[in-house]
Amino acid sequence: MHQGRENDSACNNCGASLRGRWCHQCGQKRLESRDRQFGHLLGQFAHELFHSDGKLPSTFGALLFRPGKLTRAYLDGQRVRYLKPIALFLLINLIYFLAPPLTDFNLDLQNQLSQPYGELIQPLVEARAEDRYSPMSAFHDAYDQRVHRIAKLLIILHLPLLALVLLLLFPRRRMFYAEHFVVATHMFSFFLAVLLIVSALLGIVHVSLLAAAGTGLSAQASSISQLIFLLLVATGWLVYLRQSYSVGWLRSLVSLVGWIVGFLLLHVFIYRPIQFFLVLLSL
Repeated sequence: MHQGRENDSACNNCGASLRGRWCHQCGQKRLESRDRQFGHLLGQFAHELFHSDGKLPSTFGALLFRPGKLTRAYLDGQRVRYLKPIALFLLINLIYFLAPPLTDFNLDLQNQLSQPYGELIQPLVEARAEDRYSPMSAFHDAYDQRVHRIAKLLIILHLPLLALVLLLLFPRRRMFYAEHFVVATHMFSFFLAVLLIVSALLGIVHVSLLAAAGTGLSAQASSISQLIFLLLVATGWLVYLRQSYSVGWLRSLVSLVGWIVGFLLLHVFIYRPIQFFLVLLSL
């Protein structure tokens, strides 16, 4: 198991002998302890966004078709070949921001009230609607318009929370929190990328089938596409966990179950309530 440790004699990216802080062959900086810190990770994204040097196609290809390759390369110190994790996520998030709203991440008020905590927030909704909106339908409309903007900015909240899930799933790994954050960033970026691609394809199929065969066949295609999406994401996540943490298939499968449970709990009981309160306060 490699943990991305510093190598004093050879470059972790190309293997050339180091003669200073920078590799004379590939240009990568010698890894130091501070390079593995969370602050250093966050400080890299601006440069990577605007100086990709042709890394974008290879990065997205590895993200979608070679799950875990990006993460394993980053942890092993091979950090000049691909976009940095934060830069990659921001690019995908930009596409997500421009795409039509996705219900699971942009819950309208009616969906919020049907959540497990719905009875707790119902009095808050009624009080705010009575104070500023009349009738209640006006408040629903105002909420639903506002949530689409706030939710797309809030989605990044998943990353630090999911990194904590990985930290709990792999407590014995000698990894910094920032390294778990990298794994979580790649796994969530993979999830968003697949979601956007499947949603776009489903939109095309839906329009075609609706015009040709009506709503029945279109609904059936929607159910099949959702199943395909879940299988693709679950398979990709399984490989990500195995490659990122260098564990066997059984350990990866058990960790996948823990990851999915943690993902759902965080999404339902942390992300969605925070989204609700932010939208409510903005109205």
